[in-house]
Amino acid sequence: MNQTLAEFFVETIRLSGRRCRWIVSAVTICSVALLTACYNLYFSWLRAIALMDNWGTPIVVAKAQEQLVGLWVDSGFISIPLLGIKFHVVDGTIIGSIGLTVLSVWLYYAMRRDNHLIGRALTLAVDNPTEPVTAKYLFYGISSLQVFALISNNDDPISAVVHTKTDARSSLVRVAFGSMYYLPAITILVLIICDVLSLFALRSAFRDGHSMLSAIDLTPANWRKIALMEAVAIITATSCLWLGRQIHRFQSSTILVLRSFYDQKIEPILPDNEPA
Repeated sequence: MNQTLAEFFVETIRLSGRRCRWIVSAVTICSVALLTACYNLYFSWLRAIALMDNWGTPIVVAKAQEQLVGLWVDSGFISIPLLGIKFHVVDGTIIGSIGLTVLSVWLYYAMRRDNHLIGRALTLAVDNPTEPVTAKYLFYGISSLQVFALISNNDDPISAVVHTKTDARSSLVRVAFGSMYYLPAITILVLIICDVLSLFALRSAFRDGHSMLSAIDLTPANWRKIALMEAVAIITATSCLWLGRQIHRFQSSTILVLRSFYDQKIEPILPDNEPA
């Protein structure tokens, strides 16, 4: 592999990595928005005010409580001005789950493309004569673009020019990072749980007497609608779980192929060096 081809691969991988980070950001923002709205609606302290039978006697207190309840109701809405969309979290099992599934599919293909680009570039460098300087450029050029690909097992900071190799791993951070790809599935599961709680365990702030929904005479059409919504949520949660697993595999495989390339092409010429 010559230097020109190596530069081409590094540039294409840079663009691919940027695309992946944008989609990861979108997945994270949407998931956190849904989880936050869900918490606000079902578990916020302001919910207790909405469930009170008697508000404060002084008019000032009653007015303040009324405003707090209004803010609490608004906190359950999720707005996407870019798309002109506004929906309530109670519809999240349909709108949110489908949206997260679409984003997960995009992330799946983006991570797949990123992994394949890196794998093919490094395979070409191994299978064809490659100058040491080109191999180093390719490896360090690609590894510098990897934000979440932890190529080294060393999680300690480098505090001196003469650096001693260690094997200090921040296992908790690595586990937390790995679970990020399952965030859409986790979010949809939380939405399903909150739906079930709102039916059978939590009092409704929007019904007379604050009765649970299951205590109200819901029509067969209502139950069919609920069953359909939960079925969609379960299907999308399962899909996101599978997609998250595949995305995690692509990321792990990228780390493995970079480590393999380092062992074959970089370490023999720089035995005391270590990937960053």
